[in-house]
Amino acid sequence: MFTIRLLSLYGMLQQVDFTESDPACNLMIPIQNQNIISPMKQTIFKIRIFDSNDRETFEYDAENKKILQVRVEGGPFERAQIQARSIINPTAQVGRFVTPIPNYFKLVNCSGNYGSAIINDGTVSRRHSSLRWQPPNIPSGAIIFLASVIHSKHLYHIRSSFLSPVSNSTRLTKQGCGTSYGCFKIGNQQCLFGESCHFSLKWRCYKKSMIVEATHYGHVASFGLTESEKRAVLCISTNNNSSMNDYYITGDQGFPNVFHRPHSKRLKTINDGVRTFCRFEMERPRRNTSILLFGKVNSYGHPYKLRKWRIPGSNMCNPSSISSGVTRLPSTVHISSSNVHPSANACSYMFHILFVILLCFNYL
Repeated sequence: MFTIRLLSLYGMLQQVDFTESDPACNLMIPIQNQNIISPMKQTIFKIRIFDSNDRETFEYDAENKKILQVRVEGGPFERAQIQARSIINPTAQVGRFVTPIPNYFKLVNCSGNYGSAIINDGTVSRRHSSLRWQPPNIPSGAIIFLASVIHSKHLYHIRSSFLSPVSNSTRLTKQGCGTSYGCFKIGNQQCLFGESCHFSLKWRCYKKSMIVEATHYGHVASFGLTESEKRAVLCISTNNNSSMNDYYITGDQGFPNVFHRPHSKRLKTINDGVRTFCRFEMERPRRNTSILLFGKVNSYGHPYKLRKWRIPGSNMCNPSSISSGVTRLPSTVHISSSNVHPSANACSYMFHILFVILLCFNYL
């Protein structure tokens, strides 16, 4: 009898992974882990966030404390631990999960905040109910949801797309530039970053990814960052419209990536008739450096006559290394046009001058 009880107790201990008393807040790996930790790319699971209208969202509203719905999708699982973190301070949990919660799930205390993480202690089916999450009282910049999912003795680390504080503005602020964010602008000496400069970019690296916000002051243009020599993520600005896509770069033209899995994700695009704003997620650039591409838009809505400008600094993931985050062009040089079909002679002359200027700046 005593032996049977010991075996029973041993079997129960074998099944314990995340518990209320030991939720493994920091590493999100059970202390007595007996699961095989599998690479993120091998998982069938993903975590997605939805608003109250059941639409996938990439923003959170801290001011109004609007509840978001969090779902782990892909199949049934035995155990999980889920939390949200700020990419500015990636070791601390933000926001909290709130009741009502689905069966088998339990709120736990991380960082002294009850509900800052949630675990489950029973097998969850493929279509489990959503988990309710409330944003922090003060916006925490871009955040992500992390989950450690255990299925068939394999532990998978997954994360959501980036979520940013809700905003309908096409402006970028200089807050955090040079400390928390890399920032870069192209325009004349008097232009304001994120408002009146031809192009303004602001980004933050997180592990193997990067969140980018970019604005174009003007009407028609294509602009974005390279992922490699032949691929780029570009925003397209036309009259009162905006979009974003992965492109293959051939010569000075871009062609939409329709054959391979995209390496980027559109988070938000806005065109208010004055500026175009783009927010997207992309893979961290190889060698930690990238090139700004900018040009025109042809009649098919594709980028062409693209020009290159290398982001200054040896490591764009180190915000303090991005020179001053300021690059100037003479005010007489116009990068964008309000017409999709500009005069060929005028534009050829204009971009010839610009190209010479760019070469000079690149090799200073």
